[in-house]
Amino acid sequence: MHILMIPSWFQPLREGHTGIFVRDIALGMAQKGHTVRTLSYNYGNEYQEISQQGITEIFHPNVATSFLAKVFQPSKVTALLSQYVQKYGLPDIINTHGISAIRPVNRWASKNKIPIIHHEHLKIYARSAFPIKLLVLAKLFYPRVKKIIAVSNYQSGTIVPLTSTPVVCIPPIVDEAFFKLPTEKSIDDGFHLVSVGDLDPIKGHSFIIEALNLLKKRNIKFTFHLIGDGPLQSEIIQQCKKYQLTDSVIFHGKRSRKEICTIFQKCQLYISGSILESFGLHIAEALAGGLFVVTTDCKSVHDYIKWYSGTIVEKRSTKDFADAIENAMTQYKPADVKRIKESIYYASVSKVIPATTTEFLSCLPQEKLHQ
Repeated sequence: MHILMIPSWFQPLREGHTGIFVRDIALGMAQKGHTVRTLSYNYGNEYQEISQQGITEIFHPNVATSFLAKVFQPSKVTALLSQYVQKYGLPDIINTHGISAIRPVNRWASKNKIPIIHHEHLKIYARSAFPIKLLVLAKLFYPRVKKIIAVSNYQSGTIVPLTSTPVVCIPPIVDEAFFKLPTEKSIDDGFHLVSVGDLDPIKGHSFIIEALNLLKKRNIKFTFHLIGDGPLQSEIIQQCKKYQLTDSVIFHGKRSRKEICTIFQKCQLYISGSILESFGLHIAEALAGGLFVVTTDCKSVHDYIKWYSGTIVEKRSTKDFADAIENAMTQYKPADVKRIKESIYYASVSKVIPATTTEFLSCLPQEKLHQ
Protein backbone atom coordinates (compact mmCIF):
# COMPACT_ATOMS: atom_id res chain seq x y z
CA MET A 1 0.00 0.00 0.00
CA HIS A 2 0.95 3.61 -0.58
CA ILE A 3 -0.05 5.26 2.71
CA LEU A 4 -0.13 9.00 3.27
CA MET A 5 -0.43 9.86 6.96
CA ILE A 6 -1.69 13.36 7.83
CA PRO A 7 -1.55 14.27 11.54
CA SER A 8 -3.20 17.31 13.06
CA TRP A 9 0.15 18.19 14.66
CA PHE A 10 3.57 16.72 14.01
CA GLN A 11 7.18 17.77 14.37
CA PRO A 12 10.55 16.39 13.27
CA LEU A 13 11.98 13.78 15.62
CA ARG A 14 15.04 15.92 16.36
CA GLU A 15 12.82 18.72 17.69
CA GLY A 16 10.60 16.92 20.16
CA HIS A 17 8.19 14.12 20.99
CA THR A 18 4.98 15.42 19.43
CA GLY A 19 3.92 12.81 16.91
CA ILE A 20 5.60 9.76 18.44
CA PHE A 21 2.34 7.80 18.08
CA VAL A 22 2.09 8.66 14.37
CA ARG A 23 5.76 7.99 13.73
CA ASP A 24 5.70 4.57 15.42
CA ILE A 25 2.75 3.49 13.25
CA ALA A 26 4.49 4.83 10.13
CA LEU A 27 7.73 3.00 10.92
CA GLY A 28 5.88 -0.22 11.68
CA MET A 29 3.96 -0.12 8.39
CA ALA A 30 7.14 0.67 6.44
CA GLN A 31 8.91 -2.29 8.02
CA LYS A 32 6.15 -4.49 6.56
CA GLY A 33 6.97 -3.28 3.06
CA HIS A 34 4.42 -0.48 2.64
CA THR A 35 5.29 2.92 1.19
CA VAL A 36 4.66 5.42 3.97
CA ARG A 37 4.96 9.18 4.05
CA THR A 38 3.71 11.74 6.55
CA LEU A 39 2.52 15.19 5.55
CA SER A 40 2.42 18.02 8.07
CA TYR A 41 0.94 21.31 6.87
CA ASN A 42 1.01 23.23 10.14
CA TYR A 43 4.59 23.12 11.37
CA GLY A 44 7.51 25.47 10.97
CA ASN A 45 8.35 28.27 8.59
CA GLU A 46 10.19 26.40 5.85
CA TYR A 47 9.72 23.33 3.70
CA GLN A 48 11.44 20.21 5.00
CA GLU A 49 11.59 16.68 3.67
CA ILE A 50 13.23 14.15 5.95
CA SER A 51 13.76 10.50 4.99
CA GLN A 52 14.69 8.08 7.74
CA GLN A 53 14.17 4.41 8.57
CA GLY A 54 12.11 3.76 5.46
CA ILE A 55 9.61 6.64 5.80
CA THR A 56 9.57 10.20 4.46
CA GLU A 57 8.31 13.07 6.60
CA ILE A 58 7.21 16.18 4.72
CA PHE A 59 6.79 19.49 6.53
CA HIS A 60 5.18 22.47 4.80
CA PRO A 61 5.39 26.02 6.19
CA ASN A 62 2.48 26.90 8.44
CA VAL A 63 -0.70 27.04 6.39
CA ALA A 64 -3.01 28.27 9.14
CA THR A 65 -1.76 31.07 11.38
CA SER A 66 -4.71 33.46 11.39
CA PHE A 67 -8.49 33.10 11.44
CA LEU A 68 -8.80 33.86 7.71
CA ALA A 69 -5.99 31.44 6.91
CA LYS A 70 -7.86 28.71 8.75
CA VAL A 71 -11.05 29.52 6.83
CA PHE A 72 -9.22 29.03 3.54
CA GLN A 73 -7.01 26.19 4.76
CA PRO A 74 -8.71 23.40 2.74
CA SER A 75 -7.93 25.09 -0.58
CA LYS A 76 -4.31 25.62 0.46
CA VAL A 77 -3.94 22.02 1.63
CA THR A 78 -5.48 20.86 -1.66
CA ALA A 79 -2.65 22.64 -3.46
CA LEU A 80 -0.12 20.85 -1.23
CA LEU A 81 -1.75 17.50 -1.93
CA SER A 82 -1.62 18.18 -5.67
CA GLN A 83 2.11 18.88 -5.32
CA TYR A 84 2.49 15.63 -3.45
CA VAL A 85 0.74 13.65 -6.20
CA GLN A 86 2.87 15.23 -8.90
CA LYS A 87 5.97 14.00 -7.08
CA TYR A 88 4.86 10.69 -5.58
CA GLY A 89 1.60 9.68 -7.25
CA LEU A 90 -1.82 9.11 -5.69
CA PRO A 91 -1.77 7.32 -2.34
CA ASP A 92 -3.93 4.23 -1.89
CA ILE A 93 -5.15 5.43 1.48
CA ILE A 94 -4.99 8.51 3.67
CA ASN A 95 -4.55 7.99 7.40
CA THR A 96 -5.56 11.10 9.39
CA HIS A 97 -4.71 11.65 13.06
CA GLY A 98 -6.78 14.06 15.13
CA ILE A 99 -10.17 15.30 13.96
CA SER A 100 -8.84 18.65 12.69
CA ALA A 101 -6.82 16.77 10.07
CA ILE A 102 -9.98 15.45 8.38
CA ARG A 103 -11.50 18.77 7.32
CA PRO A 104 -8.72 20.01 4.98
CA VAL A 105 -8.38 16.71 3.07
CA ASN A 106 -11.78 15.02 2.93
CA ARG A 107 -13.10 16.74 -0.23
CA TRP A 108 -9.86 16.18 -2.09
CA ALA A 109 -9.78 12.54 -1.01
CA SER A 110 -13.40 12.00 -2.03
CA LYS A 111 -12.81 13.60 -5.44
CA ASN A 112 -9.83 11.31 -6.04
CA LYS A 113 -11.64 8.25 -4.60
CA ILE A 114 -9.06 7.76 -1.88
CA PRO A 115 -10.44 6.28 1.37
CA ILE A 116 -9.61 7.95 4.68
CA ILE A 117 -9.06 5.82 7.76
CA HIS A 118 -8.87 7.94 10.89
CA HIS A 119 -6.85 7.39 14.08
CA GLU A 120 -8.41 9.18 17.05
CA HIS A 121 -6.07 9.41 20.00
CA LEU A 122 -6.90 12.90 21.22
CA LYS A 123 -7.69 12.90 24.93
CA ILE A 124 -10.56 15.29 24.35
CA TYR A 125 -12.49 12.52 22.56
CA ALA A 126 -12.12 10.20 25.53
CA ARG A 127 -14.44 12.37 27.61
CA SER A 128 -17.86 11.15 28.64
CA ALA A 129 -19.35 14.59 27.88
CA PHE A 130 -18.39 16.99 25.10
CA PRO A 131 -18.64 20.73 24.53
CA ILE A 132 -21.05 21.62 21.70
CA LYS A 133 -18.15 22.55 19.39
CA LEU A 134 -16.64 19.07 19.67
CA LEU A 135 -20.00 17.41 19.09
CA VAL A 136 -20.48 19.48 15.94
CA LEU A 137 -17.00 18.58 14.67
CA ALA A 138 -17.59 14.89 15.31
CA LYS A 139 -21.03 14.89 13.67
CA LEU A 140 -19.65 16.78 10.69
CA PHE A 141 -16.34 15.07 10.01
CA TYR A 142 -16.45 11.51 11.37
CA PRO A 143 -18.95 10.51 8.61
CA ARG A 144 -16.36 11.61 6.02
CA VAL A 145 -14.02 8.72 6.88
CA LYS A 146 -14.33 5.00 6.18
CA LYS A 147 -13.33 3.83 9.63
CA ILE A 148 -12.16 5.21 12.97
CA ILE A 149 -9.43 3.55 15.02
CA ALA A 150 -9.69 4.41 18.72
CA VAL A 151 -6.77 3.64 21.02
CA SER A 152 -8.69 2.23 23.99
CA ASN A 153 -11.99 0.56 24.68
CA TYR A 154 -13.03 3.49 26.83
CA GLN A 155 -12.36 5.99 24.05
CA SER A 156 -14.10 3.74 21.54
CA GLY A 157 -17.14 3.75 23.80
CA THR A 158 -17.25 7.55 23.86
CA ILE A 159 -16.93 7.86 20.07
CA VAL A 160 -19.45 5.20 18.99
CA PRO A 161 -22.53 7.27 20.02
CA LEU A 162 -21.25 10.22 17.97
CA THR A 163 -21.22 8.57 14.55
CA SER A 164 -22.42 5.72 12.37
CA THR A 165 -18.89 5.27 11.03
CA PRO A 166 -17.43 1.93 12.20
CA VAL A 167 -15.11 2.28 15.21
CA VAL A 168 -12.47 -0.32 16.11
CA CYS A 169 -10.01 -0.38 18.99
CA ILE A 170 -6.28 -0.86 18.38
CA PRO A 171 -3.73 0.31 20.97
CA PRO A 172 -0.74 2.51 20.14
CA ILE A 173 2.61 0.80 19.70
CA VAL A 174 4.60 0.31 22.87
CA ASP A 175 8.17 -0.09 21.67
CA GLU A 176 9.36 -3.15 23.59
CA ALA A 177 12.79 -3.06 21.99
CA PHE A 178 13.34 0.54 23.05
CA PHE A 179 12.30 -0.17 26.63
CA LYS A 180 14.21 -3.44 26.77
CA LEU A 181 15.68 -2.79 30.20
CA PRO A 182 17.30 -5.33 32.53
CA THR A 183 14.78 -7.45 34.40
CA GLU A 184 16.85 -7.32 37.58
CA LYS A 185 15.57 -4.70 40.01
CA SER A 186 17.07 -3.97 43.40
CA ILE A 187 15.64 -2.16 46.41
CA ASP A 188 18.97 -1.97 48.21
CA ASP A 189 19.05 1.84 48.13
CA GLY A 190 15.34 2.25 48.84
CA PHE A 191 12.32 2.71 46.62
CA HIS A 192 12.50 4.95 43.59
CA LEU A 193 9.20 6.18 42.19
CA VAL A 194 8.85 7.91 38.82
CA SER A 195 6.24 9.77 36.79
CA VAL A 196 6.49 11.18 33.25
CA GLY A 197 4.27 13.89 31.79
CA ASP A 198 3.63 17.56 31.18
CA LEU A 199 3.11 19.46 34.41
CA ASP A 200 -0.45 20.53 33.72
CA PRO A 201 -3.66 20.00 35.74
CA ILE A 202 -4.98 16.94 33.89
CA LYS A 203 -1.88 14.90 34.80
CA GLY A 204 -2.56 15.30 38.54
CA HIS A 205 0.97 15.93 39.80
CA SER A 206 -0.28 18.07 42.68
CA PHE A 207 -2.46 15.12 43.74
CA ILE A 208 0.64 12.89 43.69
CA ILE A 209 2.59 15.29 45.92
CA GLU A 210 -0.31 15.35 48.41
CA ALA A 211 -0.17 11.54 48.59
CA LEU A 212 3.63 11.54 48.97
CA ASN A 213 3.26 13.94 51.88
CA LEU A 214 1.09 11.34 53.61
CA LEU A 215 3.78 8.70 53.02
CA LYS A 216 6.39 11.02 54.52
CA LYS A 217 4.21 11.46 57.63
CA ARG A 218 4.18 7.66 57.93
CA ASN A 219 8.01 7.72 57.92
CA ILE A 220 8.12 5.85 54.61
CA LYS A 221 11.31 6.67 52.72
CA PHE A 222 11.33 7.09 48.94
CA THR A 223 12.81 9.08 46.08
CA PHE A 224 10.37 10.45 43.52
CA HIS A 225 11.66 11.23 40.01
CA LEU A 226 9.40 13.76 38.27
CA ILE A 227 10.07 13.95 34.52
CA GLY A 228 8.49 16.74 32.50
CA ASP A 229 7.85 20.46 32.57
CA GLY A 230 4.88 22.73 32.09
CA PRO A 231 2.76 25.55 33.51
CA LEU A 232 2.43 24.06 36.99
CA GLN A 233 6.15 23.51 37.59
CA SER A 234 6.72 26.45 39.96
CA GLU A 235 3.51 25.62 41.83
CA ILE A 236 4.57 21.98 42.34
CA ILE A 237 8.06 23.05 43.44
CA GLN A 238 6.47 25.33 46.06
CA GLN A 239 4.18 22.49 47.14
CA CYS A 240 7.24 20.26 47.72
CA LYS A 241 8.87 23.00 49.79
CA LYS A 242 5.69 23.40 51.84
CA TYR A 243 5.69 19.69 52.70
CA GLN A 244 9.49 19.55 53.13
CA LEU A 245 9.77 17.03 50.28
CA THR A 246 12.59 18.76 48.41
CA ASP A 247 15.09 16.08 49.49
CA SER A 248 12.77 13.32 48.29
CA VAL A 249 11.64 14.75 44.92
CA ILE A 250 13.96 15.16 41.93
CA PHE A 251 12.76 17.45 39.12
CA HIS A 252 14.36 16.19 35.91
CA GLY A 253 12.52 18.50 33.50
CA LYS A 254 11.79 17.32 29.97
CA ARG A 255 13.94 14.37 28.94
CA SER A 256 14.45 12.30 25.81
CA ARG A 257 13.15 8.74 25.64
CA LYS A 258 16.72 7.47 26.00
CA GLU A 259 17.22 9.54 29.15
CA ILE A 260 13.88 8.34 30.51
CA CYS A 261 15.04 4.75 30.06
CA THR A 262 18.13 5.48 32.13
CA ILE A 263 15.95 6.82 34.96
CA PHE A 264 13.55 3.86 34.67
CA GLN A 265 16.45 1.47 35.32
CA LYS A 266 16.79 2.64 38.92
CA CYS A 267 13.04 2.77 39.64
CA GLN A 268 10.65 0.10 40.89
CA LEU A 269 7.30 1.91 40.85
CA TYR A 270 5.60 4.18 38.33
CA ILE A 271 2.90 6.47 39.71
CA SER A 272 0.32 8.45 37.76
CA GLY A 273 -2.31 10.86 39.03
CA SER A 274 -3.89 11.46 35.61
CA ILE A 275 -7.54 12.46 35.50
CA LEU A 276 -8.08 11.09 32.00
CA GLU A 277 -6.01 9.30 29.37
CA SER A 278 -7.11 8.27 25.89
CA PHE A 279 -4.59 5.41 26.26
CA GLY A 280 -1.84 6.46 28.64
CA LEU A 281 1.27 5.67 26.61
CA HIS A 282 3.53 6.91 29.42
CA ILE A 283 1.95 4.34 31.75
CA ALA A 284 2.17 1.52 29.21
CA GLU A 285 5.82 2.33 28.53
CA ALA A 286 6.52 2.11 32.27
CA LEU A 287 5.14 -1.45 32.18
CA ALA A 288 7.41 -2.17 29.22
CA GLY A 289 10.26 -0.98 31.43
CA GLY A 290 9.25 -3.48 34.12
CA LEU A 291 7.86 -0.97 36.62
CA PHE A 292 4.89 -1.79 38.82
CA VAL A 293 2.23 0.89 38.26
CA VAL A 294 0.06 2.71 40.78
CA THR A 295 -2.41 4.94 38.97
CA THR A 296 -5.64 6.78 39.45
CA ASP A 297 -8.59 5.50 37.45
CA CYS A 298 -7.98 7.44 34.22
CA LYS A 299 -10.30 5.01 32.39
CA SER A 300 -8.17 3.60 29.54
CA VAL A 301 -5.71 1.79 31.82
CA HIS A 302 -8.27 -0.98 32.44
CA ASP A 303 -7.30 -2.30 28.99
CA TYR A 304 -3.81 -3.33 30.02
CA ILE A 305 -3.12 -3.17 33.78
CA LYS A 306 -3.35 -6.61 35.36
CA TRP A 307 -3.50 -7.46 39.05
CA TYR A 308 0.18 -8.40 39.02
CA SER A 309 1.40 -5.38 37.01
CA GLY A 310 -0.32 -2.50 38.76
CA THR A 311 -3.02 -1.05 40.98
CA ILE A 312 -5.83 1.19 39.73
CA VAL A 313 -7.06 3.44 42.54
CA GLU A 314 -10.74 3.89 41.75
CA LYS A 315 -11.58 6.66 44.22
CA ARG A 316 -9.66 9.91 43.74
CA SER A 317 -8.51 10.06 47.32
CA THR A 318 -4.98 11.00 48.38
CA LYS A 319 -5.24 8.58 51.30
CA ASP A 320 -6.29 5.70 49.03
CA PHE A 321 -3.53 6.61 46.61
CA ALA A 322 -0.92 6.76 49.38
CA ASP A 323 -2.20 3.43 50.73
CA ALA A 324 -1.81 1.86 47.28
CA ILE A 325 1.77 3.10 46.94
CA GLU A 326 2.64 1.84 50.42
CA ASN A 327 1.06 -1.53 49.69
CA ALA A 328 2.96 -1.77 46.39
CA MET A 329 6.21 -1.17 48.26
CA THR A 330 5.33 -3.79 50.87
CA GLN A 331 4.34 -6.40 48.29
CA TYR A 332 7.05 -5.57 45.73
CA LYS A 333 8.90 -8.57 44.28
CA PRO A 334 11.83 -8.02 41.91
CA ALA A 335 11.05 -11.43 40.42
CA ASP A 336 7.79 -10.01 38.98
CA VAL A 337 9.61 -7.58 36.66
CA LYS A 338 9.74 -10.01 33.72
CA ARG A 339 6.01 -10.73 33.94
CA ILE A 340 5.22 -7.00 34.20
CA LYS A 341 7.21 -6.33 31.01
CA GLU A 342 5.39 -9.10 29.17
CA SER A 343 1.96 -7.80 30.25
CA ILE A 344 2.05 -5.03 27.64
CA TYR A 345 2.84 -7.39 24.76
CA TYR A 346 -0.63 -6.85 23.31
CA ALA A 347 0.51 -3.35 22.27
CA SER A 348 3.74 -4.53 20.63
CA VAL A 349 4.65 -3.93 16.97
CA SER A 350 3.98 -7.59 16.20
CA LYS A 351 0.38 -7.20 17.38
CA VAL A 352 -0.51 -3.63 16.43
CA ILE A 353 0.80 -3.49 12.86
CA PRO A 354 -1.01 -6.65 11.57
CA ALA A 355 -4.25 -5.40 13.16
CA THR A 356 -3.77 -1.93 11.63
CA THR A 357 -2.92 -3.41 8.23
CA THR A 358 -6.13 -5.46 8.29
CA GLU A 359 -8.20 -2.34 8.94
CA PHE A 360 -6.41 -0.37 6.21
CA LEU A 361 -6.98 -3.13 3.67
CA SER A 362 -10.66 -3.35 4.61
CA CYS A 363 -11.09 0.26 3.49
CA LEU A 364 -9.56 -0.18 0.03
CA PRO A 365 -11.80 -0.69 -3.01
CA GLN A 366 -11.78 -4.19 -4.47
CA GLU A 367 -9.83 -3.17 -7.57
CA LYS A 368 -6.97 -1.90 -5.37
CA LEU A 369 -6.87 -5.14 -3.40
CA HIS A 370 -6.28 -7.16 -6.56
CA GLN A 371 -3.56 -4.95 -8.02
